[in-house]
Amino acid sequence: MDKIVPEEQVVPFNLLKFSNEDATTLANNNTTILNEAMTKFAKWVTKGGIEDEWEQYVTTLQNSGLDQNIEIVQKGFDQYYGN
Repeated sequence: MDKIVPEEQVVPFNLLKFSNEDATTLANNNTTILNEAMTKFAKWVTKGGIEDEWEQYVTTLQNSGLDQNIEIVQKGFDQYYGN
């Protein structure tokens, strides 16, 4: 634990503050992202195919708002640490 640098290695997600609009965007995007992720995970575990489907999976997640969520969380992280 003494080697952990909180500002670089820990996301205090439960302490981050988001505007109502950002919180709604995160929730909506997360619903879509999680649904896709769990569906693919179950398929890949039971039937395989990850190698053939990975690039499309990444594209689908990006189109589902993954990059937008990263930006929103980064903004919250920056505000929390005063950057």
